Amino acid sequence: MTLHEEARAIREGAAITLLPSVWAVTARGDGAYDALDGIVPCDMFVRDGQVRHTLLLDEGGRPIADVYLGNDDGDYFLIGEGPSAGEAIEHLRRHTPAGVDVRYDDLSGTHALLSLNGPFAWEVMAALEGRGVVGLPYLSFFHPAPERTYIRAGKTGEFGYDLLVPRASVDALRAQILERGAAVGCRVASEEALRACALESWFFDVTRQRGEDATPVELQLQWRTSFKKSFVGADALRERRARRDLRRATAVRSAVEMARGDDVTFEGARVGVMLDAGPAPTIGGFVGLALLDAAYAHAGVDRYAVRGARARTFSPPAINNRSQFVNPQKHSYATRHEIAFPPAARTPWIDLQ
Repeated sequence: MTLHEEARAIREGAAITLLPSVWAVTARGDGAYDALDGIVPCDMFVRDGQVRHTLLLDEGGRPIADVYLGNDDGDYFLIGEGPSAGEAIEHLRRHTPAGVDVRYDDLSGTHALLSLNGPFAWEVMAALEGRGVVGLPYLSFFHPAPERTYIRAGKTGEFGYDLLVPRASVDALRAQILERGAAVGCRVASEEALRACALESWFFDVTRQRGEDATPVELQLQWRTSFKKSFVGADALRERRARRDLRRATAVRSAVEMARGDDVTFEGARVGVMLDAGPAPTIGGFVGLALLDAAYAHAGVDRYAVRGARARTFSPPAINNRSQFVNPQKHSYATRHEIAFPPAARTPWIDLQ
């Protein structure tokens, strides 16, 4: 399938994606909580059966990994991407004080992650695990069987489920999902399509959006941190917050192709740089994330230029996610024509040529 066809499955039905770039690491031992509390930037208020979206930062406060942190009956797991699993474990060990009782184990050799996304992904999960799964709260998980962890999460703005399963069962589970999901048009989608949908919906992608010395302060990710505690990179972040010459992550769209590293100009003067950009398969054109000087980091301005073509800043996300208008208690894929979906684009496209 083309990128647009894969994205359409994600946006209108359901799609299953294997994520080889994502790793899973466990942290076990009496000192696991204390060890992680001194490393991750978020508060460790994670109840059993819940996950929290956070980061791993370097000493300069820059993101090196995008992470889900889960509490599994007092043991913890991290599911993330950015560095390799080995590099993530080395980072954790390096910042764990000597003598703390914690063991970090890499599950990536034995487990893989399948990601199911779409406005009717819940219908596929219900066919797979029973209707009770529909009530699973966002950012929580359960074990349908030993060695399997199913998390309600996702980074597309649609209903999403990340399925951590033994590698030996990946092919069989994917085939089962496609069979059970045939009624909602479930298809296989590439990781590229998932990342394109994440960009449309303004989800952080550490594999594409780090660099330019950007920290959570510039990237508008401070909600994943807590300044009430100490963690790796905390001092650097506090210093960064006190500065007045900051740039800010700002959503940009254009009718013309944009790419990472492109200058953003305003009346001929350089005011920022594209940190990430790509096609917007759901609405057409191109969208991206720019680091703009704070004085220019405002939504709704169409006087910017990228590659000499007009570009407009906007308030993300770029699209109206259909999942916002689907109620699993009364809707279904079969009756989707009864749902009053708004246009895909949150604001009408104007001529940016």
